[in-house]
Amino acid sequence: MTRSLKTLLAASIALGTVGVATAASAQPYVVMPVVINPQACDLYAQNYATGHAGPKNRQVIVGTLLGAGAGFLVGGFGFGAPGVGAAVGAGVGALGGAAIGNPQWNAAYNAAFSACMQGYALPY
Repeated sequence: MTRSLKTLLAASIALGTVGVATAASAQPYVVMPVVINPQACDLYAQNYATGHAGPKNRQVIVGTLLGAGAGFLVGGFGFGAPGVGAAVGAGVGALGGAAIGNPQWNAAYNAAFSACMQGYALPY
């Protein structure tokens, strides 16, 4: 046998061995389905909105504290009952804060929930 024939034979045996080994160990490409779950998207959207806009009830807390402080001052100086004034002020402030809501939180939540239901994730 000539030298080039031996080289050609050795190369074809090596390539054939590699090809058979590769074909035997190859796994088929499987795409795992993405299951969109409204409960998981709700949790994701809540975490996303809280991370971007702060707590959902921030306006209620701020309104309660401001109302209690103002009620304490008005009730104490105007009517001589700072405790009653603080309680009434806190209630009015909480209702006002709840009425205002947190529009930034709601917008972030809606965007994240919508993206999640479409199969996307928003960057943090």
